Amino acid sequence: MVTFTGTAFFPSRGVEPLLTFGPQATGMAAIPLNLPDAKVEEYAMTDMTGAWIQAGVRSFGAGRVAVLGEAAMCSAQWAGQQRVTMGMNAPFASQNARFCLNVVGWLSGLFD
Repeated sequence: MVTFTGTAFFPSRGVEPLLTFGPQATGMAAIPLNLPDAKVEEYAMTDMTGAWIQAGVRSFGAGRVAVLGEAAMCSAQWAGQQRVTMGMNAPFASQNARFCLNVVGWLSGLFD
């Protein structure tokens, strides 16, 4: 499973993690969105190991909820002027389509 950018979050009680971070994962606050002149060394960095996740599911009442903190992994795109493949059509993301199909299958009740 490959993600490209996105958001990490702390899951609430009852959330089953689907995508967790490896032991060397690091996150960066999106400071350039608010401070375009900020230097990379001024960005707030966070160790992403432990409780942070990028995707999770849970039952909610009679329904089901999936939270994916990254949209590109379940899409097929070309990025930039070079039209670099990303999402499900990226050659190194061969498991993404199956992951997304499994999430939809779980949401529909096909899988328990």
